[in-house]
Amino acid sequence: MENITVVFCLQGQGDSTSPVTPRAKLMIESVRRHMPGARIVQLSNNDYPRMDGVDDIFRHPNKGDFARWSIEALLLFMQTCNDHIIAIGTDMVLMDDLSSVFDDDFALAASPYPIKTRNDGTYCGEGLFFKHPHGIEVIADILEQYDSDHLIQDGWDGQQIALLRTIKSNRWSVKVLDFDIYNRTPDVPGTDLTGAKIVHYRGNRKSFMLGDHGGKDLNLIEGFESKLNTKMATMISQAEQNMARDLPLFVELPEHEGVAMIVGGAPSLNDELENLRTHRKRGGVIFAMNGTHDWLIDRGIIPDFHVLLDARPENVQFVQNPHKDVTYLVAAQCHPDIFETLHGYNVTVWAACFETLEQEKTFCEKFNKPICMVGGGATVGLKTLNLAYLWGFRKIRMYGMDSSYSGAENHAYRQELNDKESRMDIHAAGRDFICAPWMAKQATEFQRQYRQLVSLGCRIKVIGDGLIPWIYQQMSKGAA
Repeated sequence: MENITVVFCLQGQGDSTSPVTPRAKLMIESVRRHMPGARIVQLSNNDYPRMDGVDDIFRHPNKGDFARWSIEALLLFMQTCNDHIIAIGTDMVLMDDLSSVFDDDFALAASPYPIKTRNDGTYCGEGLFFKHPHGIEVIADILEQYDSDHLIQDGWDGQQIALLRTIKSNRWSVKVLDFDIYNRTPDVPGTDLTGAKIVHYRGNRKSFMLGDHGGKDLNLIEGFESKLNTKMATMISQAEQNMARDLPLFVELPEHEGVAMIVGGAPSLNDELENLRTHRKRGGVIFAMNGTHDWLIDRGIIPDFHVLLDARPENVQFVQNPHKDVTYLVAAQCHPDIFETLHGYNVTVWAACFETLEQEKTFCEKFNKPICMVGGGATVGLKTLNLAYLWGFRKIRMYGMDSSYSGAENHAYRQELNDKESRMDIHAAGRDFICAPWMAKQATEFQRQYRQLVSLGCRIKVIGDGLIPWIYQQMSKGAA
């Protein structure tokens, strides 16, 4: 048997509370059991401790998001190694010896998803086989594809797009592996795994993602539409106008020990006032969103930041009572009236991602400024999660992010903007909720974003009651 090295990536602080660590232990044990002659190497940043059972650890400092970092770390390691490489995820378990894959001639072996998630399909970005020596060139090509169109904004989705483009370029010989053998995903507990060589649990498969949901995230908006409330052309036009203002721009900051308190205006916020006060006194940094700015100030709590995303002109109502001690994080796409109302106050401009990479590329090229396009879900709450992460926060507490009604109430305070929204019944993990379509979409997007930020070292706690807090509770149970 030719020399084979199995590599996996772990990044972050690596403390005992991380749900990734126990998964990685199971993966390492399965490699040792089925491929005792293989070398196991852990790719990590400078902070993550060395796992028991690995033969070596290759460290590469944090650089960009985890998806891009993992590609670059793998490339740098492969440049030091003459072995064939199997790159697997910590959520995979080997069921058999994988050495025979390398019996054929190829540069890359990968398994396509059986269901097309895009018009041109996609491949799984984990469970990849790189055959020496051409594997080094292949991973370098994947990294180049990832960077070429700013796919860094898309995280794991961008990694899969980069992998697909590399494969479709036809520059490399690719061995297509049977998905059901090399990437078997259990649908429900007890699924027959006979014949599978790799079982892929696809991240933290929590109890609420299993059973009736087929091992997938809850898609709470299937059959419903949740459209943008402003045309994209209008948002881009307003963003271009506001980006030209002489105001500070949002820039990424280094990781630190601070605690971000993200405060939305959902009904459960009324029950958390004293909780908010306590954690504020302990040094928590408050990111208020929309109407929570006035709600907090009326109760003697001055937020550190006020985040605005919505592009509609009527959202100027949220800045009618500005405060000199608040920094206003205003998305460039917001209506110009908001910027005019905040003239003379502390305003920082940030840019939310558009619908396409081409739109973002054209937008950024118009300004001689370092613009950080902020991704994440479509709502101000989910965007604020990413803003907090990019500003170095790894400990995040979320308040008032119910994403559902409480009786007839959609907010902890009166908000006429939402009075005419449609509603629908949602059943999730044994509980029923009433939601507007945008709430269901937000809860659907939260699941992916939560896992992504946790994989990047964040510790997130959702306080309150409602759809997102309920989903969070089920995810926390699954990680315990």
